[in-house]
Amino acid sequence: MGVRKKIKSLTTKLGNLEKTYGYPQRPGGNAAGLFADDVVTKNYVSPMGVGSDRREIFKQIYRQANEDWKNLDPFVKKTYLDKRKTLLDEYKQRKTDWYTVFGGSSLHLELEEIKAEISALKKSEKEQKTKDGENT
Repeated sequence: MGVRKKIKSLTTKLGNLEKTYGYPQRPGGNAAGLFADDVVTKNYVSPMGVGSDRREIFKQIYRQANEDWKNLDPFVKKTYLDKRKTLLDEYKQRKTDWYTVFGGSSLHLELEEIKAEISALKKSEKEQKTKDGENT
């Protein structure tokens, strides 16, 4: 099995175990991303017509929202920064609670082994790419 396939297989296995046993997922994005999500959620109207590329439309909306973020009122910006901090604090608490229940268990050890194996495979893949780059 190739390195890429092995990494994908292990990542899938890790994700399935984490989902099955309720391992907390880190909230994605940043404060600007939360703002962009709100903009899309509140203002998105499905485009009419055949052949509309939803992905391209979302890219444009997010790009514009990120531009708007730079010029956003500092008070509103602080609201999103606080919201992001709250999400991270809640995530850290859920993670602490999870480790209180599962820490040191065979499940916890298996998750750590899988993470270490993925990390080692990615490192070896990166070294191989670097080595191949030097040989060309």
